[in-house]
Amino acid sequence: MAAYCTRADIEMIFGAKNVALWADLDATEDATNIDNRIQAAINVATAEVDSVLSSGPFRLPIADSPTTTPTLIREVTATLAGVYLYEGRGAEATVLDQGQPIHPYMFKRLWAMSVLQDLKAGRRRIPMLT
Repeated sequence: MAAYCTRADIEMIFGAKNVALWADLDATEDATNIDNRIQAAINVATAEVDSVLSSGPFRLPIADSPTTTPTLIREVTATLAGVYLYEGRGAEATVLDQGQPIHPYMFKRLWAMSVLQDLKAGRRRIPMLT
């Protein structure tokens, strides 16, 4: 399976420090483990994109490398990978005035999934793929 995004794409959205922190589940700062975790997140996100689009109008895989992946699919995949890393770390924030836990990146997950659903349903198009 070819990946639809790179670590740099995820870092562009969420920041390099955040991505490295989220990928370091054991807080060991082991670069190999961090790299492997980021690649695993990319693989999961790519598979999720393919899964959602599998019954849509697209021939899969969408691309054979991140450099040939359409910009919108690349952004969606990087977003999903970053959220996957964030959630794996068990990170959360709180609403200061209410003390309630919140997921600060849920809106990004919802955006990514809505783009995929719109593409699948034909409400959005990617000209180079249709």
